[in-house]
Amino acid sequence: RRADLLLLRLNRLFSTSAGIDASLCTLCYGLVFLRFRLEKVVQRRHEQFALAMLKNAFSSLTLSGNIIAAFDSPVTRLSEVTTGLRALEETISDFRIFVRLWGLLGIYVSARDHVLNPPRDAFLSILASMRIAADVTFQAIENAAYLASKGVLRGNFWREKEGQLWLWSNRFWMASCLFEVLRLLRVWQNETNLEQVSGLEIEKQQWRDGFYLNAGWLPLTWHWSWTEATFSDTWVGLGGLLPAIVSLRKAWK
Repeated sequence: RRADLLLLRLNRLFSTSAGIDASLCTLCYGLVFLRFRLEKVVQRRHEQFALAMLKNAFSSLTLSGNIIAAFDSPVTRLSEVTTGLRALEETISDFRIFVRLWGLLGIYVSARDHVLNPPRDAFLSILASMRIAADVTFQAIENAAYLASKGVLRGNFWREKEGQLWLWSNRFWMASCLFEVLRLLRVWQNETNLEQVSGLEIEKQQWRDGFYLNAGWLPLTWHWSWTEATFSDTWVGLGGLLPAIVSLRKAWK
């Protein structure tokens, strides 16, 4: 009975684009964390192998085949596992970017709704407009960067600017998340809005989900906005899991 309900729930989850993206996002950042930790294990075993070779060299002993097998074989197998995890991680990331190519359509719908039903609070309206502008710019630049990376957009200009396009797309993504966090804080501060939702648990949960989702992406979008990495993949994996799990929980419901 439980297995049947679980399979039905999973089918419903994977029948929507939001459910697919949330599931893949959670899997992807889980893989980032796991793969990086395994790479550290491989690195330590390589160091142990090198240290054993040095000890044998200094003692003028011949390194036996048994010692080589003891160190080399597990490292080779584990290295293959980490390589496979990285390949899966990159495949998922590539797919998620590909299906965002038509994300401008969703942004248009949000912008249209904002124009037709603007908030009465002028500051909320400004923040929503700024987020929409950041979303449009982010999506347009990301689309260009992705198409350039696949060779669809050709020429010296795109080859030279591809790296910068990725950086700028993440900067506008960061701006979008920041504007949404500020908007949600304004909603929280606004006494009229609080009175309207104070008795509705669903509305309060939506507020919390939106806040944690966007606040969770801020450190990572900052990390991806610069050529030099700010965080290790351990923190990228853990940091990505926070908004991913928020999205997954929302889609699961």
